[in-house]
Parts: sequence; structure tokens; C-alpha cells
Amino acid sequence: MKRIFIVFILCIIHFYSAYSQEDLRANRAKVKNIKQDTAYYWAESGLCSSQKDAAEQALNKLFKNIAASYSADPLYLPNGGSQDQQLESIIKTFNIKDKGNLYEILPIVEDLNNDEYNQIVILKKSVFRELCRERGENIKHYINNGIKAHKDLNLGTALKSYYWGLMLCYAHPNGKKLVYIDENEGEIPVNEYLIDKIGGEDGILKSIRFIIPKDNGSIELNEDGPLVTLKVTTNTDNHKVNDLRFNFNDGRNFRSTNVLNGIGKVQLMKKDKTSFTVTVDYEFKDEACGMAPDVYKAIELIREPVKFSGLSHRIDLEKVYNEIKPSFTREELEKSDSDKAEADKLVSSFKVKDSEYLNNIRAIEKFLRNREYEKVRPYFSQDGYEMLKDLVKYGKLTVAGRPDYKFIAYNDEVICRSIPIQFDFDNNVGFYRDVVFRFDTLNKQVTSIAFRLSDVAENDIVGKSKWSAKSRMTLVNFLEDYQTAYALKRLDYLDKIYSENAVIIVGRVLKNTTQSEDKMKLNVPDHTIELIRKDKTSYMSDIDKVFNTNKFVNIRFTETIFNKIQNTEIYGVGVKQEYYSSSYGDVGYLFLAVDLRGDLPLIHIRAWQPDNANLDELVSLRDIDYKNVK
Repeated sequence: MKRIFIVFILCIIHFYSAYSQEDLRANRAKVKNIKQDTAYYWAESGLCSSQKDAAEQALNKLFKNIAASYSADPLYLPNGGSQDQQLESIIKTFNIKDKGNLYEILPIVEDLNNDEYNQIVILKKSVFRELCRERGENIKHYINNGIKAHKDLNLGTALKSYYWGLMLCYAHPNGKKLVYIDENEGEIPVNEYLIDKIGGEDGILKSIRFIIPKDNGSIELNEDGPLVTLKVTTNTDNHKVNDLRFNFNDGRNFRSTNVLNGIGKVQLMKKDKTSFTVTVDYEFKDEACGMAPDVYKAIELIREPVKFSGLSHRIDLEKVYNEIKPSFTREELEKSDSDKAEADKLVSSFKVKDSEYLNNIRAIEKFLRNREYEKVRPYFSQDGYEMLKDLVKYGKLTVAGRPDYKFIAYNDEVICRSIPIQFDFDNNVGFYRDVVFRFDTLNKQVTSIAFRLSDVAENDIVGKSKWSAKSRMTLVNFLEDYQTAYALKRLDYLDKIYSENAVIIVGRVLKNTTQSEDKMKLNVPDHTIELIRKDKTSYMSDIDKVFNTNKFVNIRFTETIFNKIQNTEIYGVGVKQEYYSSSYGDVGYLFLAVDLRGDLPLIHIRAWQPDNANLDELVSLRDIDYKNVK
């Protein structure tokens, strides 16, 4: 899809100085002609007591006028009020009011002495038609995103994409005419297609199963209450579900958390609670507020058009208590894991001979469970402990269930994968992540920690069997450190991994056109990206502002593509990145050109492009001039 950019004239009003009478006469003459021109929508405020009120009244009347004259065929809701009211609500979802560059507003009466103001707002009909066309393209984009995510079992992304597309369908003036062409069934109305994908007999909501595994340790009692491990799979083929978000009542508040690699964690806050209900989130309203303002507006104004079944799943703890032996104390879990022969077998299978790593990580786990953070100090280097303190500040930390430890020897480190941790925040949002601990081989201390990649992303790298094992492991560690640096707000680390002359693209804007030390250049057509010079210091300053203004930042990689420049250690890292913070969210494609030849991975090129970018036009290694790279 070619993106169309339209330049509009914005009439700027200075609220503290009056227009001259000559200006007002000229405006009235212009308005007279516009009122006779069928190419415009317009609305006049009438006399108001302030400029602000006049502008507000004119815009509200404009929505009514568009609704009254536009040839529409929307999806009316049975309980949505009159058809005129519903169509007016649909028009308001385009956020025309918040986009001053879409329309022109002219004062035709401005009497400061008597506080009398009259303004007219003017919108080209062609502009509104273009908005409708773009909305239709966005709906197709969400459908395609949903289909791909559904196929990859990233069911949270699929639900979000399908539902957001559905909401825009209901918020389209011609929503009833929109169709999706299915290769088997032919043309299907878009709303019917999306409703079926979400909640139909073969839809996502009816395909998900939540169960408590019949393992010791799947229910554990900590100081807050039962901590429950849920296995989340598909009904038909028992595949692990990724990327799902669900809500539950912990006994005090409603909370939300996520499913990671088929596992969800529920921390209950009442020790005598014997059951609870999990409800799958498909709306993602809080994310829409930052990522997709038009969708958020649609959710707010259109309200929920469809009631889906299959959302809720009741979890009966009492029934599970009778089938498995719950581990109600950490001592029982430690006892069940303390068999030395099994411990030796575990570490030796990963070529780590010294069981001291296992003893150390168990001690760390115990102190983290009890939130006795000072007691873990001897097990960490100075840098490692500073990272732990940042981790503790990230959100309320709860060790979520019994870890399945795996140790990997790599360079001068031993990597322990991993301790599952639930992070909860004040706004009742939660994240579940596997946290990796890296030990040095000399002191057996943790020198760094990181959020583990998803199984999909990790397997994509490990599966590159033609690459050296060292390079693959370095890439895994690098991406784990990269996403963790944003979560823990490690500006110092980000500053180190960007070369001084890095090429940086934010959105579709090139922020630094200086070549790197290896004279790598990015070949991007001028008509696609506007080139703006900005040094690395300024870019780091922008990140610092983000860190200072957000309570949390969470980055997650879903789709991944990895390749390399032949006969070099320059790698192309392409990921679909979901960025979610306390004040903002977006989804887009991130490309990194990463140099693994030095002591520390170095980013020469970083390109971020929005989610609706044409996939064929995404920046990749093919856009890099690397003739001088050695």
C-alpha cells in the first residue's frame, strides 16, 4: 500500500489579538463563496462569548452536517441510539477535532468589547473521503496482522488485531459495504468475518484452555496467598499459547497479566481463596490509547458492539488440591529439588561441572521469594547488584513458581536460564517474564541479569546452524540485554552499544546521515524518508526523557528475521517490536545492523518503521552499502 500524504493549510488563530475589520470582511467574502461550493462541508458556530466556545460549537455542528449529508451505509447497533446519533458518533471517531491541519477555521465576527465571536469551520469533502479510504486500509492491515499472528499462535496479538479491525469497521461510515475475500468462501462482510475469528465456533476465544498442571509446585503458598501456575494451550492440538493477556480478581483487585510460552502466573491475595476466574482480554483498550487513537476513540464512542462467549474460565483450586500435592511452602520445594545426584546430572548436561552455580541460584531464588534483597548481595558483583536493584524497582516482584534451571557455559560466563518472575504495577497491570542470571566463572557471582527472549525468537537464532555457536549465543545475549535495557532504563548500556556515528531512523525519519567508522551507508530513497541530521547525544537525550517520564517500559519481540553479511560478523536483526509504557505504546518493525567483531556488540544502524509500513519496503541488510566493511 502506497502511503498518501496530503498537505493542508492550517489557519492559525492568535487568541490574544483581534483580527482587523478588513480581515474579517475578507473572511466573510471567502465564506460566502465556500457556502455555495459543493466541494466543502462547513458549519458556523453562531455568536459565542469566547473564541474557544465558538470553535467548539462550529466543530460539533460540522460533525452533524457531515452525518446529515454524507452518503453512508454504516453498521447500526440496536442499542446505539438513533441512526443520526450513531452516524454522528462514527464521524467523531476520526479525531478531526484533534487534527487542526485537516480543516480551516475562520473568524467572521470578533468583537472583543462585547465578547461576541462567530467562527466557521471548513473541511474539504475530498479530505473526509480520504480519511474513510485510509480507515478501510487500516482495517485490512489489522485483518492481515491478525491472520499471521493467529497462525503463529500469538493469540494476544491476533485478538487485538481482529478486535481493533472490528471496531474500525463499526466506526466506518460505510462499514456495511466492507468485505473480506476469503480464498475458500469468497466475499464475506468484514464484521462477520472478524466476529467469527474472535468468538466463532472455531474462533480464538473458544480454542483456548487454561489448566493447572498436575505437578508439585504448580500451586505454592507465599506470604500473599496462593501463587498458581496455569498452563495455557489450544484445545485441539495442545500447542503452547503465546502473547495472551488475561484478567483476574486476586481477592482484592482486578489485575491483568500475560502468558509467556504457554505459561501464565496468578498471584492471589487471599490465602483461603479456593477458586478464581480468568478472563481473556481482547479489547486492549489501554494500549489503543497510545498505539491507535482512532481505535481508542471508536471503543469509547461506539461501545462494545458484540458480546463474546468463551471469554472466562473458572479455575477450581479445591479440585486440584485433591488431585495433586500442592507445595505450600518453599521448604517443600527446596526439599523436592535437593537430591544431589539430580543436581549434578542437571549441571553436567549443560557442560557446567561445578554445582556451586546451582547452589548460588537457589539461594538467590530463596531470598527473592522472601524479598530479602540485602541478603542476596554476596552472590552479585557490584554491577550485577545495581541491576538487581533496578529490577526490584521495576515493579512489585514475585518469584512465580518453581524454576526449571538450565546452565550454559559461554566465554567466561555461566548463564542460568531462568527464574520466572511476575511484575505488578500500581495501575493493576502486570507482566510475567523469565529472568536470566549470568555468573562469572571466577567468583561465581552474578554479573548481569536480563529478560529472556521468547522461545520463538531464541529458536530463530539458535536454528541458524551455519553460524558459529559463539555468534548465535552473542546475538541471543545481545537482544536480551537490549530489551532489558529499556525496561530497567539502562541509558548507560544503550549509550555504549550505539556507535558514535550510528544511523538512526525513528518512524520514517533519518536522524543521522553520518557514515559509521566502517563507512556503512543506508541507501534509502529520498521520496520515502526525510533526511534530518541529529547526533547520537540528542538521540540519547530523547531516550532519557522517555525513561524519566514513564513508570515502566516494556518491550516484546514477536516476529523475528535474522541474517548476516557474508564473510563478516555484521548481522541484520529484524523484529516486530511491541513497545508499551505507562504513557505510550506503539507497534512497529525494528531493524538493527549489529557488529559482533568487538568486545561489545555495536549498533551501526537502527531503523524503526510503523506497523502499517509496506513489508516490502522495510529497511534491511539489502539497503546497506557494505562494500568497505572488512
